[in-house]
Amino acid sequence: MEACKVWIDWNQDGDFNDSGEQVFTAKSSGAMSGSVTVPSTATDGVTRMRVSMRYSNYLATSCTNVDYGEVEDYNIDVAAGQVATPTCNDGIKNGQETGVDCGGPTCPVCPTCNDGIKNGQETGIDCGGPNCPTCPVSYCSAQGGNITYEYIKQVTFAGINNTSGSSKYSDFTSDVAAVSAGGSYSISLTPGFTGSSYSEAFRVWIDFNHDGDWNDSGELVFSGVKNSTLSGTISIPTNAQNGTTRMRISMQYSSYPSNACANLSYGEVEDYSVNIQGASGPVETCNDGIQNNGETGIDCGGPNCAACPTCNDGIKNGQETGVDCGGPDCVPCSTPTPTCNDGIKNGDETGIDCGGSSCAPCAISYCSSKGNVTYEYIQSVVLGSINNTSNKDGGYGNYLDQSTSASIGQNIQFILTPGYVNSSYNEGWVIWVDWNADGDFADSGEKVFSKSPSTSAASGSFTVPNSATTGEHRVRIQMKYNAIESSSCANGSWGETEDYTLIVLGSSVAGNFTDAQRPLDVQLFPNPARNTLNLRFDQPVFGTIVAKVYDVLGQVVIHTNITEGEALDVDALQAGYYVLELENGQHKLIKKFMKD
Repeated sequence: MEACKVWIDWNQDGDFNDSGEQVFTAKSSGAMSGSVTVPSTATDGVTRMRVSMRYSNYLATSCTNVDYGEVEDYNIDVAAGQVATPTCNDGIKNGQETGVDCGGPTCPVCPTCNDGIKNGQETGIDCGGPNCPTCPVSYCSAQGGNITYEYIKQVTFAGINNTSGSSKYSDFTSDVAAVSAGGSYSISLTPGFTGSSYSEAFRVWIDFNHDGDWNDSGELVFSGVKNSTLSGTISIPTNAQNGTTRMRISMQYSSYPSNACANLSYGEVEDYSVNIQGASGPVETCNDGIQNNGETGIDCGGPNCAACPTCNDGIKNGQETGVDCGGPDCVPCSTPTPTCNDGIKNGDETGIDCGGSSCAPCAISYCSSKGNVTYEYIQSVVLGSINNTSNKDGGYGNYLDQSTSASIGQNIQFILTPGYVNSSYNEGWVIWVDWNADGDFADSGEKVFSKSPSTSAASGSFTVPNSATTGEHRVRIQMKYNAIESSSCANGSWGETEDYTLIVLGSSVAGNFTDAQRPLDVQLFPNPARNTLNLRFDQPVFGTIVAKVYDVLGQVVIHTNITEGEALDVDALQAGYYVLELENGQHKLIKKFMKD
């Protein structure tokens, strides 16, 4: 908060101590504006004006030194008894202006409520603000995606008792609930089902301040999950706005709708009207995040709040991204053309003057990790197409020249085998992948596998995430005696570290295998399998299913077409771990199984 004072030496006696020479005071964290009237007793000619700004508190006098703030002096030319010459950009209604900096013979025409432009204090085109009619309220749309299985069957609330059939969206705003501010009202929501019943998640919103959305605090008024009638109570706040407003009810299978405007996977959306009476209305403050009670913007302008930011006040404020530029209202800020030698990370650079489409790649330096191989070491690594047998390597094996490739969404199989100098020991394993190629393994999801200590080989798979960048990525494999290594940069532990290269090719090959939008799952049995692997889907599947079985090297060992109810003949497979990929159209489902 800054405190401003302005003085003008009206009698030109070299001080600002005379009556009436302090002409303006204001406090604000933003721009401050007002007007000054030249007294009829002022002396003609050029005189001095002093402007002071001090943090929090006013200066005691015009000659007080400022501890936090600034003082500026200006000259003004006074013609006694007249108001200073007005301009069309001084933020004051003066001269012959008919509004602030508009109207009269020299300034632009003042905005009106019928000029087809959003101007002046309007909040929309020719509507809103203190002078024009209230802008019409427009609500976001929302609907269910699939109503094959469930829908909203009945809604009971404050005089509304509506039973309906299945529809993705229903506009029941002609049904009006009558409520009073401060009251509480029972609500009952009943789901309908075409067959089996499911758990349905309900949410109810009411637009208490009539601003055309349900984003304000307290407007989510009820929620719950049930496979039958869900009942509860909705309380109407005393500071709601009187009149008719909108209530939205969303019902979605299994999980809550994320917001009132969300389109749902399975379920339905219905809108109703609520008439509120006896409300006190919103209490105006300059920090409630609402444009109300005479404000010309959100928490600014009007008779009580600080002036709203403008695009010509010489201050970076409002939603501006620079001084008087950027944001939704001002002209875009000019941005210097990035170069690869300006010492700034800009443009699409991934580092300072490096990376991106134009500059040289950024240098990446990884931390070291080295074990003690006196008793144990990594004997072999099978990772995708990599099949590397090694010895103790002094505690660290650099095998970055050995690479395997995979697409986004693809599973990568691995087998990690320990080696021992004499006796065998329990060994823990960790695999790290630098998915964003930023030179570390510290980001979320970059620890892709860990296994508790044992004497046997470790095997499994991990999936290339959608967030992975294309190109080369470092893979770090750590083996540690009797523990799982907690840091990718650990040194000195009993065991060994080896690094390899994974090349991410890009396009996704895996997704959710679905019949429509509801995720499909399959149970494999027996698992481990000996001769036959049976598949039991959790919902009907129609048409041909392409089945592929991959071994730990990523090689396809079975490729066949099946239909629901068929089993896979796995008798010819050798004992070990395998991955089953099921594909129907553009969707894939991946499961692991073991062959005895």
